[in-house]
Amino acid sequence: MNAISGELVDLSVPDEEEVADLLSPWFCAVESLRSSRGPRFLTPREAERVLAASAGGLVARTKDGTPTGVILWNARGATGGYTVEYIAGDRDTWKGGHGSEAVSLVVDHLFGALAAHRVQMLTGLFDTVQVEVLEGVGFRIEGLLRDYFFLDGAHEDAAVCALLRDEYLASRSGDGTSMIPPREKAKARESMAAYLRRHPFDLIDRLSGRTDP
Repeated sequence: MNAISGELVDLSVPDEEEVADLLSPWFCAVESLRSSRGPRFLTPREAERVLAASAGGLVARTKDGTPTGVILWNARGATGGYTVEYIAGDRDTWKGGHGSEAVSLVVDHLFGALAAHRVQMLTGLFDTVQVEVLEGVGFRIEGLLRDYFFLDGAHEDAAVCALLRDEYLASRSGDGTSMIPPREKAKARESMAAYLRRHPFDLIDRLSGRTDP
């Protein structure tokens, strides 16, 4: 997967120049407290290793191509479990639905393409940007980590939030987020049935080699 498109943002794999110019400074910024382990003072090479070690990582861009944040995910816990973390590189652009859509697109990818059962995020609960993302994606708070972050001279709580597969499917039902729309799937099945009616063959004979292709 190289790119995912939404209404507000497009997600794509960062190139080497973006890793040096964007990801390294973003990892160092206080903004990284929102949904990560906090600021990490990484050189461009170290930032590249963090990205390479992740199961996936995409840069979110506005429709005019402006980079606005990065989202990483990793397999974690039982089969089908994933963790997601993001860094809002541009706080102002990340607001107004851009951040929510970027995270939501990755969540759609995890549940839709990778058959995720559980997707988890660790989030700081100290500003409106974070709350907006949580509400927009539909994560549920499962627990509180007291005094987990340190910001502006004081400790702040973090929340463990997650979304299970059945919750995801219920929340997305009928909203058009299917990778292939149900109507298109039905049309494909009808086309295949019509093809088989025009070109029938005996599967057992074919498998046994008694029928030419």
